[in-house]
Amino acid sequence: MARRIFPQDRMAYRVAGPGSYLYSAATTTVVIYADEACTVLADIRDLEGSPLAGSSVTVDATSQLPRFLGPDAASTLWVRGSGGVAVALGAEVEARVEDAEAALAAHLAAPDAHGDRAWTQGQFDAAGAASAAQTAAAADAASKVSAHAAANDPHGDRAWTAGQFDPAGAASSAQSAAAADASSKVTAHAAAADPHGDRAWATGQFDAKGAATAAQTAASTDAASKVAAHVSTPDAHGDRAWASGQFDPTGAASAAQTAAATDATGKVAAHASAADPHGDRAWAAGQFDTKGAATAAQTAAATDAASKVSAHAAAADPHGDRADAATKYVPLADSRMTDSRAPSGAASGDLSGTYPGPTVAKINGVAVSGTPTSGQVPTATSGTAATWQTPAAPPSASGTVASETAFGQSASAGAAATFARGDHTHGTPAAPAAGTTGSTFAAGNDSRITGALQAASNLSDVANKVTSLQNLGLPGKSCATNETNSTVTQQASTQLVVPVVANAVYVVAGKLAIQTPSGVNFVHGWTAPTGATMVWGDSSTVVGTIGGTDSWSGTGATKWANIFGTLTTGANAGNLTVTFASGTAANTATLAAGSHIALARIA
Repeated sequence: MARRIFPQDRMAYRVAGPGSYLYSAATTTVVIYADEACTVLADIRDLEGSPLAGSSVTVDATSQLPRFLGPDAASTLWVRGSGGVAVALGAEVEARVEDAEAALAAHLAAPDAHGDRAWTQGQFDAAGAASAAQTAAAADAASKVSAHAAANDPHGDRAWTAGQFDPAGAASSAQSAAAADASSKVTAHAAAADPHGDRAWATGQFDAKGAATAAQTAASTDAASKVAAHVSTPDAHGDRAWASGQFDPTGAASAAQTAAATDATGKVAAHASAADPHGDRAWAAGQFDTKGAATAAQTAAATDAASKVSAHAAAADPHGDRADAATKYVPLADSRMTDSRAPSGAASGDLSGTYPGPTVAKINGVAVSGTPTSGQVPTATSGTAATWQTPAAPPSASGTVASETAFGQSASAGAAATFARGDHTHGTPAAPAAGTTGSTFAAGNDSRITGALQAASNLSDVANKVTSLQNLGLPGKSCATNETNSTVTQQASTQLVVPVVANAVYVVAGKLAIQTPSGVNFVHGWTAPTGATMVWGDSSTVVGTIGGTDSWSGTGATKWANIFGTLTTGANAGNLTVTFASGTAANTATLAAGSHIALARIA
């Protein structure tokens, strides 16, 4: 059978949240399975016949599954996404209807769709007499029943029991209870009118003295097979396995056990020797004729069956499938499936007349009265009525624009019924002149501007001169108090510290007021941001690195040391700091008040 198109219902869901409720699965990927347990991936393909990897499809933005081809003959598949529950998908109805139509046609065309004719022809003679096969089967069944009833130990229970139990053994309370229970069940089984349910079943299967149907013959064959299997099975009722778990073969039987065994043996012997222990023979003798010749009732039943089979095969719609399908489905070959269909009937709502050519009678439920002329439009006259009216003329463009001649004019919305053109312009009053009198505007260092620097002050009115110099790239610092160091380790000044920016070049100049005892050197150096370089020195000495030092011999008096240099900073900003030390330990080096350095950024 060909692959069917899936799914009939294309809306996709997945499970999430408390209670496992369903919600939309737009744009997610889901897996198609062949079983409800979702253990077997379905062999699905796209509509061109190409296999879909991983049996997966992607839900579109509107939360609909794409159409695809399912496995051969499959009518139901299951989809699951994001680890949720499985949801059944049915094949499209058209595909299932086609399959049903094909199956129905094959069924009606088959010469013996149900197998009734072949079976009947092989079982019955037109005259109602039993065939050789029937007679042989009846004789075989009677022989087996007689052999079973006459057998001394048909199930082998006796021989098995004799080999399992020691008559001298003592029974436990569980054994005694089991024996009593077994005895009770055997008694109830022997006394039951229909212990195996055969009579009730046979009564519903056979017609007294009647001819057998196909179902009856199949049941008879199945019963004979089951009887043969039952007789040949070593432990047909499971007695042996049960007893093996209940009794100890080496145990000694109590008086109760011995009595129970004797009773059971007697009942088994009576059951085996009875002519008709279950009453089956007497019942069957009253139900069937063993002579092989059909009675009038059997002949009539056979004739009736043949008539019904012929009528069924000849009927145009024996199961009513066609009539039902004809009212519920449209065949794919129907013209209604391939061409457009014009609507018909009376129009309603805002339309009047009949389809396929209705006319517009209303707009949103409001009728428009009158007949329009050129240029008219529907115009509402109230909430429930409208007419055709000529719209009012639009405003015209203005031919003039007011010019502004002075500052301080009040705004106005205007009252003209005209509109301004898109390229119109407004004049402006003449710009006032700069100055310090009325009708002029302040400019430059006009004292009327709060906070403006005055040229006459020569920058003496700058609020923070140090910050201003830094902003101009001309930072500098000076010492207000003396600083001292009595060690030979360079000590950073706390006053001569100048901030510098990254990636810049500065010219450095300074004068240090220094003092050390006579014969003791004053040693000076620098610290700067990481990555910076510096060439510096005094009027007679050049030091090539920031880590180097310069020195001056002391006289005991304060003297000036002139320093110069060029600082180049790298990627890091920071501070350029003066450092100093004594040339000899335990002698004080003084960096005196008035010392100063200044920087000018040149790049």
